[in-house]
Amino acid sequence: MTIRLKAFVYACAFTALSGFLFYTSGSDLFNSLRIAMDGLKTEGRVVTVDRVYRSGQDNFYLEIRFSDHRGKSHRFKNRHPYSYLFAPEADDRVTVRYWRNDTRIAMLSTVWESFFGPLLSLLMAVFFSWMAVEEYKKVLTGKDR
Repeated sequence: MTIRLKAFVYACAFTALSGFLFYTSGSDLFNSLRIAMDGLKTEGRVVTVDRVYRSGQDNFYLEIRFSDHRGKSHRFKNRHPYSYLFAPEADDRVTVRYWRNDTRIAMLSTVWESFFGPLLSLLMAVFFSWMAVEEYKKVLTGKDR
């Protein structure tokens, strides 16, 4: 494969990956900020725990039930898996934050879920964007640096 073609394939892959990360982490961060500014905090209960073994560690997806400020019951599944030394169990109490105008936007009230995870994803998106630019430079010049 020629240097230009190989660099172009890498550049396209890095561009697609960074675009995906910008979109997902940006929407997560936007929802986190919206919940932080206009959200409500309540207590929820773990309904089910789905255990997934991946990359040598156990990850847990929690399905959580909570009641909003009007007393209506809602359920959601956390989007980001959590690794625990000890598996959480059904009926454990957790703190939930949700957006008052749309209870479908809800998350566990943790620093990782709210801000650290999306910010780390944004940092990775910037890195992959930089890699894409470097690969596009190789396409334009036709040489491997």
